Amino acid sequence: MKEFDERKAVTVKVRTIVLQTIAANLGTLIASLASLISYIYYVRSAGSSKGRYLTAFTGYNVFFLGALSVSALII
Repeated sequence: MKEFDERKAVTVKVRTIVLQTIAANLGTLIASLASLISYIYYVRSAGSSKGRYLTAFTGYNVFFLGALSVSALII
């Protein structure tokens, strides 16, 4: 019978929770309150462009979703 390594089990659980938390905040602007607040401040600033913000936000989300997906396949 294999010996149970509690440290390894905790490490795996923490890693899973972190990845799930990050993935939960990807995709939509209102998934994260911080993203929504930054959007509101940006839109209220002079010379801002809603389209440019949303394009950048979506681009970053797609990039990090891809990076997390590759990480999940490796892990």
